[in-house]
Amino acid sequence: MMALISDEDAGEQIPGELPDAQIALPCELEAEEDDALIIGPGGIPKTGLESSQPDPDRVNLKNGKAHQSYQTSIEGYSNIAVKDNGGAALEISPEGEVSGEAMVAGEYTLILEALKAGRPVAIRARLSIIADPRDLWKAIASDQQAPNAKVDEASDYCRSAEAFIVAASKRGRSHAQVGSYRDDDFSIRADTETGWHILIVADGAGSAELSREGSRIACEVVLAALPVLLAEKVDPRLQSVVEGYADDPESWALMVREELLKPVLPEAALEAARAIELEAAETDREPQEFSTTLVIAISKKVSDRWFTASFSVGDGGVAIFDVDKNEVAVICRPDSGEYAGQTRFLACSEFDDANDLMGRIFVDLRENFTVLAAMTDGVTDAKFPTDAALENSQIWSEFWAEDISKEVDLQSNNPAIQEQMLSWLDFWSRGNHDDRTIALMLPEQAVNECD
Repeated sequence: MMALISDEDAGEQIPGELPDAQIALPCELEAEEDDALIIGPGGIPKTGLESSQPDPDRVNLKNGKAHQSYQTSIEGYSNIAVKDNGGAALEISPEGEVSGEAMVAGEYTLILEALKAGRPVAIRARLSIIADPRDLWKAIASDQQAPNAKVDEASDYCRSAEAFIVAASKRGRSHAQVGSYRDDDFSIRADTETGWHILIVADGAGSAELSREGSRIACEVVLAALPVLLAEKVDPRLQSVVEGYADDPESWALMVREELLKPVLPEAALEAARAIELEAAETDREPQEFSTTLVIAISKKVSDRWFTASFSVGDGGVAIFDVDKNEVAVICRPDSGEYAGQTRFLACSEFDDANDLMGRIFVDLRENFTVLAAMTDGVTDAKFPTDAALENSQIWSEFWAEDISKEVDLQSNNPAIQEQMLSWLDFWSRGNHDDRTIALMLPEQAVNECD
């Protein structure tokens, strides 16, 4: 082994060989100070304290979920004490009962002391708190200074002597994640003079660049056109039509759809399709860039009965639900495209087939009901994922009593009803992150009966 010879040995420091007896290994020098020194792997010294302590027992605690309470137990130990909680807000009893509230997502390592079979041991406990998927979504505000900008959420409320309407629309998480716009839209009206209640919702196609403008135009044009058409073509005959309701509802409904509603509901929708084509031409765009669905529902009380009708192009849903009878009537037609998962969109070409138009018109006559609902597929897909579910009265009963009514005080005198509706629209539904729009009409009598 090479060493340095001191001045005392050779007068100057030069490389040389020391006799074996004079070789002093570092470990030997340190051992004089600490006889318990042990050389570990790689020649790294370990102190006597370290060497006397065995490796800690390793325990994996069961996973937890963020924002939720947590409970588990550590088996096989007693007299457990926490030396380092690793940032986890947990309580651990000496018997090993572990609990925590409103856990924060993350990976935690806890250092514990305990007795195992009467012998002191250290425990290294690992804990994973899984993040809530909702926390992983971003909410990037859309550019409100850009052309055709649309606010990320909207709501409205109106009321007549017979009923009130509340509507809300919220940008989906998939749009908020990238800062894009809400493509849905709606319009509502409760006409105190004529008694007509109008609910319109529209869902712009996510793949169409200006679909948000298409849905806005559609709702705006239909809301302007319907009161005029209803006054001219429906109101003069409506009283006699309702009073002429016979024992053959199917024949009556066919007559009403053909003679009374066909010149009104499809005509208002066609005006919206023409307006979109005009906007496309004036802005040198293709009409497909404004693609949107359209759902229309109207209702009026006549001779103590509610006359309700609907017309739609594309997906979404319209339904009448009666809590007292536990009955639901779906008054819309699933409107799929050529392939699965597709839908049809508002366009002038959709009005060429008279028979097809008749299949889109629905009419209903009844004394009472709880709610008339018009929804885009952001709501129907999450709450009523199949056509059968939309028609299922039990699912509707649970939706009404255990879901929306838990979050929204559906009373006409509730000043916070719009805010509550918007808050409810933020519900979590795995895999359903599209825009959500819903319009509800509640007859005052039905509301009072629920008080």
